[in-house]
Amino acid sequence: MIDRTEFEKIIDGLKLPETYSSEELAEKCQPLYQVIHKILPEKLFRYRMCSLRNVEAFNCDDVYAVTTDMFNDPYDGLVKYNTDGLKQFFAMMTNPENFAAYQNMVKSGSIVPDNIKPYLKYLPQSFVEDVITNVLSVKQGEQLDEKLRSLYKSFETFIETQLPFYATLSKQCSTVACFSETICSVTMWSHYADYHKGFALEYDVRECLGKPGNSTIFLPVIYDDKRIDATDFLLWQCIKSMNINIPNPDMLSHIRCLIHKSRQWEYEQEWRMIDTAKGISDSGSRITKVTLKPNAIYYGNSISLNDKSFLHDIAVKKGIAEYEMYMDFTSDIYEMKYKKI
Repeated sequence: MIDRTEFEKIIDGLKLPETYSSEELAEKCQPLYQVIHKILPEKLFRYRMCSLRNVEAFNCDDVYAVTTDMFNDPYDGLVKYNTDGLKQFFAMMTNPENFAAYQNMVKSGSIVPDNIKPYLKYLPQSFVEDVITNVLSVKQGEQLDEKLRSLYKSFETFIETQLPFYATLSKQCSTVACFSETICSVTMWSHYADYHKGFALEYDVRECLGKPGNSTIFLPVIYDDKRIDATDFLLWQCIKSMNINIPNPDMLSHIRCLIHKSRQWEYEQEWRMIDTAKGISDSGSRITKVTLKPNAIYYGNSISLNDKSFLHDIAVKKGIAEYEMYMDFTSDIYEMKYKKI
């Protein structure tokens, strides 16, 4: 598997607020583009079973991408958030003594008090500033104390009941198509090509990089045992759903969730085509497609003669190379091999 260490370091350290200009975005993303071009393999493979849709997609040069709630990993694309941090933040915001201090500090020109700065990573700064500014007109007293207690209770209920819904909803933000660096994996042929009765397609996706108007990006999956914290993205999603128009604090947050997976999946050696055209707030179709012509087809070791013949006719029409997978009975290692036909 290609070393992804440099890519991981760059993308996990990169933050892209929606307030950036196109020039700023291009400048900040340049190191990311450079490392992707450096490590992207010449060949990526897509394992398929011989279903009517998959054969038709091959015939039409279509690559279907789906939202991750349709994948076999329940953690795929699922946002992880910090419940304790959120509760501490809202407790700090609704404490009567702190509330009075906030008012005084805001009146004196200090927009964000020092004691809540550690929690700002959980909310967009513009939203926090609006909340603090709006409390200037509130008067102190028992009635205020009761309102603050009630407000905190509402926040707590929201965190416990609504955030799980938004975390699940985030799995529908973008669509994803999966590719692999390897064509020789016994496990991949078993899991994704109908127990070796399917086929695999070879692609050179480098031609797709940097195309004008292209909504797709190709990124390697990062395998780790620790999930990515996307609390800020989740809260931004919640606030947007309330028709409060604030900029996304980091446009890479949900992308990072899509490319981080457990080490248990490392055998897949996966790259992902992420189609961002669907949009974060789009609750429509869970399936999109892009046009991408394969360079070669690989027939599974146990594919039926009828399926192979049908796929062969399509391959001949396209003028692409054909290979068949086989097992080497004399080999010391567990892997599939292939030969050109």
